[in-house]
Amino acid sequence: MADSLRKSFKQVDLNTWLIGDLILRHSNCHSDAATWNDDRDNSSYTLTDAPTPRPPATPLRPNDPHIALVYDASDSSAVWAIGAFCKLKLVVNGTTPEATTLKFVRNKQPNFKTPEILHQIEGDGRSYLFLRRVPGRTLMDAWPSLNEN
Repeated sequence: MADSLRKSFKQVDLNTWLIGDLILRHSNCHSDAATWNDDRDNSSYTLTDAPTPRPPATPLRPNDPHIALVYDASDSSAVWAIGAFCKLKLVVNGTTPEATTLKFVRNKQPNFKTPEILHQIEGDGRSYLFLRRVPGRTLMDAWPSLNEN
């Protein structure tokens, strides 16, 4: 049986993580070569293919200043905030990948913002989707303050 989704995200060192077959590196400054820059703290993140053999890695540190688990649906889906969002899901045959749906909606040029896809890859029966944050509050944050009107 495959490891749980949460175990797909591991710590290599204080600024490097192993996510499936990818390496994610954090830098304390903006970079034109980065996969994305985080304006909140003027840092950058770069995704590359993980080397073979894989570097030694451990479970994520609790209270990591760069990464926070924001959604966990057992072994079917998990989302981490890493400057951007990393969505990790099990691939379900016969369903449309979220990246495809987001591209379709974005191409319709709606009058609302949609997340920009930074990187997407599938492997080992999992989908890894990195999305730029959309300004505003998440539905989970807003839900308690909503009323019937």
